[in-house]
Amino acid sequence: MLLNIIIALLVLNIMVIAHELGHYLFARRNGIEVDEFAVGFGPTLWKKRWNGTMWLLKLFPLGGYNGLKGEMEAEEGKGNFATAGKKAKFQVLIAGSAMNVLVAIVAFYLAIALYGWKVPIPVNFSPIGGKINEVALEKVTLIAVAPGSPAEKAGIVPPLHIVEINGKAVSAPADVGQHIVDSPTDEVSLLVQVPGGESRVVSVVRDENKRIGVQLQSAALILDYSGSLVTKAFAGISHAANVTILTWDMLSLLIGYSQQTGDLEPVGYALAGPVAIVAAVDSVVTVSPTVIADLASMTGLIGISLAIFNLLPFPGLDGWHIFLLFYEKARGRKPNQKLVSLLTGLGLFFLIGLGVAIMIKDVWMFFVR
Repeated sequence: MLLNIIIALLVLNIMVIAHELGHYLFARRNGIEVDEFAVGFGPTLWKKRWNGTMWLLKLFPLGGYNGLKGEMEAEEGKGNFATAGKKAKFQVLIAGSAMNVLVAIVAFYLAIALYGWKVPIPVNFSPIGGKINEVALEKVTLIAVAPGSPAEKAGIVPPLHIVEINGKAVSAPADVGQHIVDSPTDEVSLLVQVPGGESRVVSVVRDENKRIGVQLQSAALILDYSGSLVTKAFAGISHAANVTILTWDMLSLLIGYSQQTGDLEPVGYALAGPVAIVAAVDSVVTVSPTVIADLASMTGLIGISLAIFNLLPFPGLDGWHIFLLFYEKARGRKPNQKLVSLLTGLGLFFLIGLGVAIMIKDVWMFFVR
């Protein structure tokens, strides 16, 4: 587990450090001084001044930050972010997310090449630079369990192949439902197999409706980039665009479901923090036959998610400061600085609270419940 935590922190920190490095490089490119560049947070373990910047390594290896001269308030002299031109500020602000996208493209390209230019996807959509094929699976695959369901209580963690139920062979999703309904007792015996791994028997007590709460799949959707040298050459860029489209579509479906039903739990599952990343890495390392490809794909997904999140015009994020630049450009004057400071402070307070809430939720979901 310790190794998986280290891997998860590495995956997350690659993108966080890349983000801050983007800010750093474009700050220096525009003549803005960077007082500090820190990796992690908390007490300082190591520091060294180089090229006019104090480089810091902190105790807790999660995240990092840039300390731009004049970022918080205007200072005298050259190299001040607060008094830099709008073009320079825009480049510095957007460079963090741009760097996340660039690293994500490289990670996706590695993953797709290792997958053999064919990537499994959860739902159908209109892709860029590839085509979607439906491939029949040799075995019925359990891909999700419902929260609080008998399957979750029995400790079933997807993905798993269902081979037999009560000693009867399973060849289609319909067989699973029928064998569970026909079981002479509420306790149902499932022979399951980890993809590419070992088999084991799991006992599940079905509910009053004779269900165990699982989602099954007999065919897989494959996003195929193997069509030509051109599609392969641009596969990383194409997949970054496709992941963005797919993420937006899935999030829209979850929000729509929550609006219709009043159930916010599905949206809550979509919000994940470091604890969820540790759980995901643990699952990949434990059961996946394509560990490196899966970790590269996960790294790319985190990069795209961070880029989109940071560009939202919410107080405290990069997108907020970009919004203020466009506001100043359109109005020909700066916004009320007291109001901006108040909204930024409230936004940061909310984001910290949201991060804590997500961490508590993830601990409960993956390690307590």
